[in-house]
Order: sequence, then structure tokens, then C-alpha cells
Amino acid sequence: MFEADDGAVASTIKVINLSIGDPLRIFDNSVSPLAKLIDWLSFKYNVLFIVSAGNCSDSLSFDGDLAAILSNLENLERESINFFYKNIRHRKIISPGESINSLTVGASHADLTEGVQLGTRINIYEHPQLPSPISRLGLGHRRSIKPEVLMPGGKILFSEPLATTELRINSFN
Repeated sequence: MFEADDGAVASTIKVINLSIGDPLRIFDNSVSPLAKLIDWLSFKYNVLFIVSAGNCSDSLSFDGDLAAILSNLENLERESINFFYKNIRHRKIISPGESINSLTVGASHADLTEGVQLGTRINIYEHPQLPSPISRLGLGHRRSIKPEVLMPGGKILFSEPLATTELRINSFN
């Protein structure tokens, strides 16, 4: 893009969206080779990379009476946030989201839909400005906050549990 025998074909590009993530390389205090490459390319070519924090589609599991938790939306939202807080170690950002010179983007639980018939699907959040239940969150290199920005990622709905204490992501969202 920036170097070629017959001249650069994209010398005016200043932003590159790289929406990939390696779920097998979860950030654990050491910057991945891909993130290092992005940092070097960003510096060398004076370009901003926008990268994804990654997704996590694990089920939610609650302590206590699930029927009581589901009966009150405010209580469900509070219990869901508590679940994510207690399990943040399983929701760390994935490579190359820990890149230092890039902008890491996560998803908020927001979209433009109105009046959706939920049926047996459950919306765990009332407030759309909260991070999406599938968005990865955490700390980056030297405890920097990642992702730096949240963008609307759509409402993620969960399936009503039949005989378990888990809420699973509804595959027909």
C-alpha cells in the first residue's frame, strides 16, 4: 500500500480498519507479535489502525434463584453486571487489541431497533450505553484501559432458560 516499485498506491491513507482477532491469543501482560507489527507499521507509515477488542460468547450463570432475577429487569441488569465484573479475567481483550498505537473499539449494547417482540428472548440491559455482553473488556499494556471507545454493536438477546441457571446467547438475534 505504501511502498511499491512504481510508487505508493495508497500514500494518502491515514486510517486502516483491521477487524480481526485471535481468540487463542488472549492478552496476558505481553504484547502479541501482531500488535507489535501494527505498532511498528503505524509509526513507520504515520497511519492509525482501528482494531477490535474481540467478542466473547460465553453463557451467563447466576447464583441464587434465576426466576427471581429474571422477574425484575433492574435486578437482572445489576446481576448481569456483577457476573461480568466477577468474570472479567475470562473476558480479556484478544490480539491485536492490545496494540499501543492503535484505537481499540468495543461494542455497546445499542442499536436503533424499537418495540421488538422479545418472545422467549431476554434483553439483560435496560441502558444501551453499557458495554455489550459479548464485547471483551480489560486492561492493555501497562494497565491502559481497553477498549478506548465503544460503538453501537446491537442488542444481544439471550434465550429463556428451560431447566438451567444459565442464560445463553440467542442464536436468532
